[in-house]
Amino acid sequence: MDEADRFLDEADRFLDEADRFLDGADRFLDGADRFLDGADRFLDGADRFLDGADRFLDGADRFLDEVDRFLDAAARFLDTIAGFLRRSFTLPRSPTSCFARATPSRPLVAPRERR
Repeated sequence: MDEADRFLDEADRFLDEADRFLDGADRFLDGADRFLDGADRFLDGADRFLDGADRFLDGADRFLDEVDRFLDAAARFLDTIAGFLRRSFTLPRSPTSCFARATPSRPLVAPRERR
């Protein structure tokens, strides 16, 4: 009977080891599951971040388009003022007569060629 008892004791220890192994494997799989859940949440957050960055860049692009349109309008406005001033005032005929008044017939600036 000694041999049978040793076999049963050995089988009992084997089953205990197998039980501990399976408990460890279960804990490992639980940890892996938590890791994958965390990775999934991280990727969701990264996706939301990239969506937000994309919306930000779209807004910045629209803003720069508006700035470009504003600067074009300002340039046209300044060209209009410059044209008005060129047509309205001329330089005095004599460089020494600095007190001569500018008149429409005597522009302060030489008129440009018309485009």
